[in-house]
Amino acid sequence: MAVLAEAGLLLAGAALALWIYRPWVSLPFSIMDFSEFLPLLRRNSTFVDRMAALVQYYASQGRFNVLSYAGLALKWTVLGENSVAWQLLRAGQMLTIFGGAYALVRRL
Repeated sequence: MAVLAEAGLLLAGAALALWIYRPWVSLPFSIMDFSEFLPLLRRNSTFVDRMAALVQYYASQGRFNVLSYAGLALKWTVLGENSVAWQLLRAGQMLTIFGGAYALVRRL
């Protein structure tokens, strides 16, 4: 019975987070988060071109985080400018990380 109560609390927390965050509502991309690289993503049409543009841009600033750039270029290639898809993906990632962290802590 305690397991069901615990699962119910987790589901209620996830539902509350989704209700507050509302990832299904279409919002424009945040200028604070996307201002630097949004033009690079829009200007290039393939994953390889986007990846090269991101690496070149950030390397000129002394930054080199290839996996992060690859993830960003891949998401743009797959999702494009669909902000709802980006938000739903992000919500799924956050809920998965929370669930995994919770499961890990419970095992300790």
